[in-house]
Amino acid sequence: LLLDDSRYGEALEVLRELSGSGGKRIATQRMLMKAHQRLGHWDEVRRLATALGKRGALAEVAATQLRITAQIEALRQQARDTTGLAACWQGTEDKLDARVACTAAQLFIALGDCRRAHEIVAAALETEWSGELILLYGECLGADVLAQIERAEKWLKSRPRERALLLTLGRLCLAQELWGKARSYLEASLSEEPSRGAHVALAQLFDRIGKPEDANRHYRASADAKLRQ
Repeated sequence: LLLDDSRYGEALEVLRELSGSGGKRIATQRMLMKAHQRLGHWDEVRRLATALGKRGALAEVAATQLRITAQIEALRQQARDTTGLAACWQGTEDKLDARVACTAAQLFIALGDCRRAHEIVAAALETEWSGELILLYGECLGADVLAQIERAEKWLKSRPRERALLLTLGRLCLAQELWGKARSYLEASLSEEPSRGAHVALAQLFDRIGKPEDANRHYRASADAKLRQ
């Protein structure tokens, strides 16, 4: 009843006092997890989801989703500074999950820690390819952009027609003023799948090399793409 009335703090106190075994214990753990979830106690949600999954009291898919969600929300809670976020990341179990890695990388980028974001993305991509992760890799420029380009070009050898990777390489080359390579990668990305991001990057490229007509053509194309989204 306390849970139904959204009195989660009171419910938590009562549930902690309850003890039981078998089905009663599992039911109590389910209610505890719900209360912790509503109160934002994400470490407890992760712990209970894992325990319930092992007992067969939660379907594997549901337990995994809850565990991933808990880790993502825990990271967001610690996104005020790099020290807290780094400590939370250190204790994160599913670092190689694309959803968790993506959230962590975005948060570190927002705090200006591109080096750590790149490390997170690169490690996760070795296990699970994700277009969202590869776009993040090019979103934040590190101290050595040429090294970023070199690593991304190695990925390209096994994924030569990956739209997001071609777009990322185009953006990185644009940042390094490698005009020819940037244009080649961006046009290749567009040929695989038209995107607003590739049109914007090409417009910026043509602006910088003194081709305003081409730049305007791609700016118009990017606006059209945005309207179609």
